[in-house]
Amino acid sequence: MRGVRAVECHCTRSIGEGPVIEFKNYKLKELASIITGSTPKASEPDSWGNTIPFITPSDQVDGLRNVTASRYLSPAGRAKLIKRLVPEGATNLTCIGATIGKVTQATEESCTNQQINSLLAKPSICDANFLYYMTSNWSARLKLEASGSATPIVNKTTLGNYEFCVPTLHNQQAIAEVLGALDDKIAANSKLASATDKYLASLFSQTTGGAKEVSLGEIAQVNPDRRTPEDGKTIKYIDIASVGIGMHAPSETIPWGEAPSRARRGLIHGDTIWSTVRPNRRSHSLNLSDDQTLVASTGLAVLRPPKHCIAYVYEATKRPEFTSYLENVAEGSAYPAVRADRFLSAPIPWAEASWREEFEAKAMPLRQLVHTQRENSETLSSLRDSLLPHLMSGTLRVKDAENLVSDAI
Repeated sequence: MRGVRAVECHCTRSIGEGPVIEFKNYKLKELASIITGSTPKASEPDSWGNTIPFITPSDQVDGLRNVTASRYLSPAGRAKLIKRLVPEGATNLTCIGATIGKVTQATEESCTNQQINSLLAKPSICDANFLYYMTSNWSARLKLEASGSATPIVNKTTLGNYEFCVPTLHNQQAIAEVLGALDDKIAANSKLASATDKYLASLFSQTTGGAKEVSLGEIAQVNPDRRTPEDGKTIKYIDIASVGIGMHAPSETIPWGEAPSRARRGLIHGDTIWSTVRPNRRSHSLNLSDDQTLVASTGLAVLRPPKHCIAYVYEATKRPEFTSYLENVAEGSAYPAVRADRFLSAPIPWAEASWREEFEAKAMPLRQLVHTQRENSETLSSLRDSLLPHLMSGTLRVKDAENLVSDAI
């Protein structure tokens, strides 16, 4: 890790005819208290329950302010880690490992593991929401400075000595408010997606109660479209790392000639994609884009159902039973992977035609709505990311940013 360096700071800045804004240098430890997380001991299984979110780097998603914990502490676990608890609004920054620099904000009282340092703003000089955005704006530099180490790590002392140039509390709050409006809308879109998943999972269970089972290969194709590079053409590449649980990240356009050799799976509207490696991670997604330049990695299985049961097949492959099947047939211990023919043999509940049609009629419009809202979130994220450095540096007036945000929302 290189030595700690201060963010360049000017005492005052004026933009156009806007008012002069005062800035001042502070060490991070002057702006916030820093709490390093901890994990319950393996000998204390009673520490786990469903009370307090326990956040790890794998729960954090780049570009998303809010985080959903995959595990929770029990009341007993909370009591044992009472000194490590962080309040709603705390900024959670990953400071160890390959994912160093991930930043999220706690939406309720939480606890983190030891890879995360939580920043608790000192309210007399620092706004909690501004602290999150300030840290997000800076995290790319943290990643860069830690990249030379075999195991990237920033300890609590080093972190606290980083210096930042920040405006007055009033201006901090104004900046956080305009950026927060974008993240609030993104969070609302995420809630819609989560609610849709829960509703359709319940509806699918009702639809398939007592249904016979058939193999996936009887109703869908697996990896039906192989793509080969074409001179002068571009693609949007989806690799394993870009696929999460129920979603895949937007892809940048790249020339075919620069695409990885694994870019071979063609994608069309209605395809379900599943990671063939480490199926326990449940990396899968439904593609509802009409973009014909999408190409997936050979590390992903592309499941192509008939047009009349897109949502039905996707829901069938989201079930825990499908994941368990993949885990059972995966080959290899260090890097378990599932062959394409194993997907073809996966058992799928197959309801009567009228029940399938009724489910599809309800589910497909909801899936399409979630897809549209996710595209909206991507647009809002891009706007937020473009505004963030300019607001933090004082080169953009809050009023001008507010107008841009108002038009977008």
